[in-house]
Amino acid sequence: MPGHEAFRAALAATLAWEGVYSDDARDPGGETFRGIARQRHPGWSGWRKVDAEKLARGDWRERIARDPELGRLVEAFYRSEFWLPLRGDELAAAAGPAVAAKLFDAAVNLGQRRAVELYQGALAAHGAGLSVDGRMGAETLAAAGAMGEAVVPAFRAAVAGYYVGLIAGQPGLAYYARGWRRRALS
Repeated sequence: MPGHEAFRAALAATLAWEGVYSDDARDPGGETFRGIARQRHPGWSGWRKVDAEKLARGDWRERIARDPELGRLVEAFYRSEFWLPLRGDELAAAAGPAVAAKLFDAAVNLGQRRAVELYQGALAAHGAGLSVDGRMGAETLAAAGAMGEAVVPAFRAAVAGYYVGLIAGQPGLAYYARGWRRRALS
């Protein structure tokens, strides 16, 4: 699967988890559109359009869900902020699109550094001699290529374990435990 198709498939899978719009007071990310948290990415150009639609009459949530301009802005955001820094095209070519998609999804939900650390830990647990440094470099790509999809179950378990630790430290996040577990193990 060439890089662009791998990215689009990964993005579609992640957006299925993220949904369209949320402003849940329990969510540490606060207001989000397609998983883009306003407090973490206040300068994202799509917020102007979302805000304008919120002030308009009618079903603004339906309009923002189907707005093609917002769709293009979301795609560009995730490609530049996550896929490219994770070297998604190279990872998909080396280890397979499923591996790239899983790392991409974990990075969107946990942050890039943490997701790469968990992935590197799973690679190391499978015998790859590499440093767990949170950077997607040549060493990690080489290990990914050698392991392929065989490491995905260990990576899923590592992500699920991270959520367990997160909830242990912040019990109020238990509300999200079931969904996070399903997402981690998908």
